[in-house]
Amino acid sequence: MISTIPAMTHKSTDPATRLPAITICGVSELDDEARSGRHTHVVSIWGKDEGASASRLMAKLFPHASLHLAFFDDVSMEAPWGPSEQDIRMILAFGERLGPEDRLLVHCLAGVSRSSACAFSLACQCTDPGDEARVLALLRANRPFIMPNTLIVRYAAALLGRGRRLFESLSMYRSSV
Repeated sequence: MISTIPAMTHKSTDPATRLPAITICGVSELDDEARSGRHTHVVSIWGKDEGASASRLMAKLFPHASLHLAFFDDVSMEAPWGPSEQDIRMILAFGERLGPEDRLLVHCLAGVSRSSACAFSLACQCTDPGDEARVLALLRANRPFIMPNTLIVRYAAALLGRGRRLFESLSMYRSSV
């Protein structure tokens, strides 16, 4: 089931604290999402060896969306085929342009680990420090079976200057499921 986290604006007047509508899905759900035509931005995460065909498919499915493609496998330890700090830096740079008027789709193979970790990281980038648990609760309310990739969250925490906040909220979330 695909769910979208509604856009929300925080109390702060700082534009960096505004959250776009976010949808997380897996590859099997991409056709429905593309037909909806509602996404302004797409973060598309594929395995390390799926480059050319994935690029063509996503350009065809989402011709009017701003698209960021990433290629890394779902591992929670540093490995040549897993996510790198540079991969997450590029995803966060893509997300710097997002505002509450945008509709973001983040997908990976199953819509469980890599995509939810990237959605969590992007949402935290748009919100105030201290909102991490709230953001994770919103993600879970809209897609109950998420299990964000810990390596991606660790990289995002460092890049966003959130210290251990992101990782601690993820640890608390994992212990509750």
